[in-house]
Amino acid sequence: MKKSEKLTRKIGMPPGEIIYIGNADPEKTKIKLYKYDKISFFENDLTKLENIDEIRDLNKINWLNITGFEKIEQIKNLSKIINVSELLLEDALHSDHIPKYEEGNDYLAIIVKNFKEESTEPSNNCIILKDGLVVSLMENPTDIIKTKIERIKNGTARARNKKADYLFYTLLDSCIDSYYMYFENIREELFDLESLILHKRNENHINKIYELNAKFKTIRKNLFPLKTAIVDLIESEINLLEKSNYHFFNDCKDHVNELIEYYNSFSDNIQSLINLNENNIVNNTNKVIKILTIIATIFIPLTFIAGIYGMNFKYMPELEWEFGYYFILGIMLVIGVGILLVIKYKKWY
Repeated sequence: MKKSEKLTRKIGMPPGEIIYIGNADPEKTKIKLYKYDKISFFENDLTKLENIDEIRDLNKINWLNITGFEKIEQIKNLSKIINVSELLLEDALHSDHIPKYEEGNDYLAIIVKNFKEESTEPSNNCIILKDGLVVSLMENPTDIIKTKIERIKNGTARARNKKADYLFYTLLDSCIDSYYMYFENIREELFDLESLILHKRNENHINKIYELNAKFKTIRKNLFPLKTAIVDLIESEINLLEKSNYHFFNDCKDHVNELIEYYNSFSDNIQSLINLNENNIVNNTNKVIKILTIIATIFIPLTFIAGIYGMNFKYMPELEWEFGYYFILGIMLVIGVGILLVIKYKKWY
């Protein structure tokens, strides 16, 4: 899908109209239901969503994970089944939507991005918490889910002994961790680009700089709203977060603050690269101008002499002299060499 289409696709539609808006065709929808407690773990593949009793067991922790937004009708049904706002799901299916926090009468939700190493565009995720139930909507498949499932299944995850809010935290924390991986890749690109600019000063690297700068704009767009969303989550008065788990969410906030520091530092580095590249361009231009100036300085007096003897005066004694031609060439050579020696002595080049 073209980006110009994305910006106008929802014009004229009613509020809460759930459609997928992304940079590419939506991934195939896969619905997985996980139920677990300290002793047992169950998982099921679902083809459709019908009622809340199907997905929630009051005696277990329930995790409904929906990956891929191809089957819009199933996601629309989710709004009625778990009683969440259609506006929330509308935002969840908009891949360019910034992170946000939302709460209802009996649920809280956060929209957060997940960055992949091989992709410049982050995928959109929405994590919803209700009593004993976590619903995760993932725009694209991610290794985050696989890792979490294996740990919970094997009984090695702390989540087996915690309530649903801890699972909510682990999913949020994993998405935040993806920012670190993305920053690490950008840091390597920064160092490589800096080395390239320093060692190839005769080239203009502005296109590569702006490609990297575009990635920083993507991070900025999704990082600062994420901090606001997490602060709103922590300050929420809805009774779904265990007090014993608040320090985990505060840790998420600390991680985001750390990421913001990285962003500020790397932004300064980007500006330094822009300045360095501009200085290289100016220096290269000055070198060209200097060479042209030296050439002009040498040939201006020679052109003057040639111009004199090119005039059509009737009486010019040197023209009748046998060695006049060689004499004038000798004078031109002496003047040209003399100017070069003066330039070299003055260290003008």
